[in-house]
Amino acid sequence: MNTQSCCAIDIKDLITLDDVAEELNYGPNGGLVYCMEFLTNNLDWLEEELGNFENDYLIFDLPGQIELYTHFPVMKNIKDFLSKLGYSMCAVYLIDSQFVEDSEAPQIHFPPPTGNLTNSFSLMQLPSSFRECWAHCPRWCSWNFLI
Repeated sequence: MNTQSCCAIDIKDLITLDDVAEELNYGPNGGLVYCMEFLTNNLDWLEEELGNFENDYLIFDLPGQIELYTHFPVMKNIKDFLSKLGYSMCAVYLIDSQFVEDSEAPQIHFPPPTGNLTNSFSLMQLPSSFRECWAHCPRWCSWNFLI
């Protein structure tokens, strides 16, 4: 997989999805799960990489496969590890409007504060009364953003 992003810490320096696919014959979803589990088994690598930052805000851009947040403890393990290192965290989950029923899923392993960003909300086929409730309900106002 070729991504054109620049980041301070890149898991591809530890393991790549292409290598997993080639060596283990895993597909993309299984390969991502394997890579994230490999990271959790090598958290000393992550700790060493994080050692270069003091009083900085860090953004972890994570894969969108929901299985990583609902079916496996991978993200919980990473979150717990970062908490032990003294990091305060919140999660922002971008979810396509067609999957809005699953918007609570990341909170299984990322307890509040977790924010949900919903894109393509205008494309949803919902009654106007639901849209009004969604937009004005206090439960959603501070953490769910509709884009």
